Amino acid sequence: MKDNRYIKWILALTFCIVCFAVGFFFGHSGKWHSITISPKVHTEYTPVSESSVDYPSRSLPDTSKEASPGIVNINTADIDELKSLPGIGESLARQIIEYREEFGPFETVDELTKVSGIGKAKLDSLRDWITV
Repeated sequence: MKDNRYIKWILALTFCIVCFAVGFFFGHSGKWHSITISPKVHTEYTPVSESSVDYPSRSLPDTSKEASPGIVNINTADIDELKSLPGIGESLARQIIEYREEFGPFETVDELTKVSGIGKAKLDSLRDWITV
């Protein structure tokens, strides 16, 4: 008879725990939260004329020189052209030319970091201004 009483208490306790869990998870906010993902598909093709496209402008670094330099080919530039680049003085321009004369033309712009005095940061500031 005592075993029957324990079983009733265990069943009642289990029922209470299940009711609490169901109430907590499903009744906490008063409604189900569901996420609906619907892909937005553009079904109509509208041709765009070139004149209506707003192309981003290329912003060039600000230099303290009076005239802004153009794109400089580091394989053919003389000292004056190299000096027109932002952050390149006469000694660094000479080092670039000496490196070019000793090892041949640069194959890539990144190879400019092999010149003493030009690190990654300086190369990144020159990247928009130079070509090979």
